[in-house]
Amino acid sequence: MLWRSYSAGYSRLRSNQLPCKQQEVDNMWLYLGFAFIFAAWGAQIYQVLFKKDRTVNLLLPAFYGIGSLLLFIGSFIDGEAINGILNILCAILVMILIAVLLSSKTRQ
Repeated sequence: MLWRSYSAGYSRLRSNQLPCKQQEVDNMWLYLGFAFIFAAWGAQIYQVLFKKDRTVNLLLPAFYGIGSLLLFIGSFIDGEAINGILNILCAILVMILIAVLLSSKTRQ
């Protein structure tokens, strides 16, 4: 009986809606992206508060860039192109920041 109600509900889904399990898989990209961004800020906060070092930790832009790319993937899977474009712009800015940080460390 439960299977019939589930299959009947599944057949009534619009073409752009996904069943619950597929939505959870698609949201995985967003969760992973946010996890990388939180880890990036966690590493930076640890360096500033506990090590008393105010320089930018290289993990911050690296993990933030990975998180932005994962958010980009998740946004396009969900069909939200504007959010995806903004996330890829953030990832590009982070790549520029990494290049500047690496070039300044090699000059010293």
